Amino acid sequence: METSNVAANFSRDHYRDVLRHLRVKPVRGVGIVLLAAALAISGGCAQTGKWTRADYDLAYEQPAKDSGLQDLSTRIYLISDNQRHELLGNGVEIFRNSASDKYTKVAIRPPQLDLFGQDLLGEALAMSDGFVLHLGDACDISNTGEFGRFAWDMRHAQHGWAMAPGNHDGFFFGNSSRTIDGLIREWNEAAETYEFDGTTIDSRAMQKDRYVSYYLASLILQDAVWSAPLARSLGADIEQGLARWTDQRGDAGSQHVPRSFAQYWQALVELQDQIYDSAQNSGDQSYHSFELPADLAPAGQPHLRRLAWHIDKKRVWQSFIVQEIDISASSVDMAPSRNPISILVLDTSQYGFQPSLDHGFLSTIARILTFRYFDLQVAGEHGNILDSQEAATDAFTASMAADGRSWMLASHHPYDALGRKSSSPFDKLRDAGGIPVTLSAHTHTGEILWHQDNRREGDWLEINVGSILDAPVEFRDLQVHRLGDRLAISSQRHLLEDKLRDDGLIVDNHPEYRPVAGDADFYLDYTNGLFGTEEEADFMVKRILLAAYLRMLQHFEADHPDQSRTYWPSGPDAQRLRSHQEVVNAARSMLAQVRIGEVAELTRFLYELREFDRTRKFSNAVSEQLRVYRLSQAAWASRAELTTWSAKTVDMDPDLSFLLLPRQAAAAPPQVADRADGP
Repeated sequence: METSNVAANFSRDHYRDVLRHLRVKPVRGVGIVLLAAALAISGGCAQTGKWTRADYDLAYEQPAKDSGLQDLSTRIYLISDNQRHELLGNGVEIFRNSASDKYTKVAIRPPQLDLFGQDLLGEALAMSDGFVLHLGDACDISNTGEFGRFAWDMRHAQHGWAMAPGNHDGFFFGNSSRTIDGLIREWNEAAETYEFDGTTIDSRAMQKDRYVSYYLASLILQDAVWSAPLARSLGADIEQGLARWTDQRGDAGSQHVPRSFAQYWQALVELQDQIYDSAQNSGDQSYHSFELPADLAPAGQPHLRRLAWHIDKKRVWQSFIVQEIDISASSVDMAPSRNPISILVLDTSQYGFQPSLDHGFLSTIARILTFRYFDLQVAGEHGNILDSQEAATDAFTASMAADGRSWMLASHHPYDALGRKSSSPFDKLRDAGGIPVTLSAHTHTGEILWHQDNRREGDWLEINVGSILDAPVEFRDLQVHRLGDRLAISSQRHLLEDKLRDDGLIVDNHPEYRPVAGDADFYLDYTNGLFGTEEEADFMVKRILLAAYLRMLQHFEADHPDQSRTYWPSGPDAQRLRSHQEVVNAARSMLAQVRIGEVAELTRFLYELREFDRTRKFSNAVSEQLRVYRLSQAAWASRAELTTWSAKTVDMDPDLSFLLLPRQAAAAPPQVADRADGP
């Protein structure tokens, strides 16, 4: 019976979407191909284009200020792919086993990287003294609890933050969208449910439609210049929810300081529920929009200027959110409104029909039948932009051009991963913005890419930001300048592991900290002795996690005299443990005895250990030592995973930090009437 229901769902929803693409799009596509061929035959030789690689000047050092370099934007920071992962949910059949890990290398990460890796994000945020643009994949499984903890961590971005959705932000393990009850159940069971300061954190599957409502709620809860007007635009209930949240203040007076993640979680869930419930589907082309009132826009401070979004509750994979971030600099010798610069943040995780690896290959079949005309719909492999999002960006760009504004594009997927039908609107938006540099992530490599534009709109550069989790761990800064009659981009690559090691926060001379092959907590031990089932993978990962906790507990005992708020866990025999040594002994005993059929008890004890570790209190000196330990474990685990990957050859130095753009690029604000002839 369940099989027949699956088939019915395919025929009713997904097959109809395939037919809609096959009936309509090919006719237009054939016409475009014939027209392009005719132009190439009749006048191709006359197409000289705007610029080529020879028109760029790529240097390593930024000129001094006395060279005439003028800042057109403030400096912002680019971070991506922290992929927070909920470790203590159930195993997953297809996406998290030894076979999938051998293929992708990141289906399973070293448990220490999932346990300590988000500390790397915190360190990067502490080093970032400007607005942060996150380029996607905040989550891994794509659960609401993962996003909630990520948004809570991002409070350390002191000058505000925004993000481009990644394929892991709304799609199961970054690949699949699910609407069938049995598959949704597996997604929900992969999430965590636990108590945090008396609040139940009930994490659940975060489909793309829910991602949009959670992200909007997180924007409101930033207590930023856009928070109140955005809440007001969404309705009285949401405005009241923001008011309740604003009233919850700590000891910092008027500065908004939430007391705990538990408070934040309650406010986040409440707001996103209200946003989601108020969303009405009114067709594929519908979207809601928001624009920050001009009198609230802070000069010289990056801020969210425009938003457009669509929450599709039926075809959730068609939901999207697109944003304009104003990064313009204010200067003593010019009005803040002159030479304004924006980043147009696209949502490339939007699909025409249901992305799926685990229950059907309709997009693959359609791609074969149409001789590759139909774009593959796999979120982890390809990015996509639908007409509904294109309509929203057209409205954005018309307004930006009318303001004399230049812009650059940002998206999670790199350009080469975009579907064929999505590259055309991307090209149009990039060319209209006047800044031939785009921003992306997704590959975890971190590089600068050269793109030769065969349509001769102008060759261009892509700054691809590597992962803040997977080695080589990195983030970048970004600023737009003018040098004479040319635009320039400065973007320094920050190798976080090197910075932390230089500061003494990663210590390689402590062999007692670092597991080696044969130890129960060896980083890659989950690759040994597996036969490919999710049950085995789940057990191996959690057993290594238990051993990782044990190693940490053996080195770090809470030394603060006040342990009144410490949560004392129940051991394997259900007896409440009352001392640090009892906890260590219980962990050691379970590690020696636990077997694969006892993963439920192992998971329960790991929840208990996590709460114990979170609530115990240390002196400042020991806290700093523990910080070093955690960061060292994260760095070593990240490197252990990297050694299993094959090296990638790049043709441009990723450490390029100063890019002098062609003279034909928008060195002055373009006028709307001039767009046809170029700036």
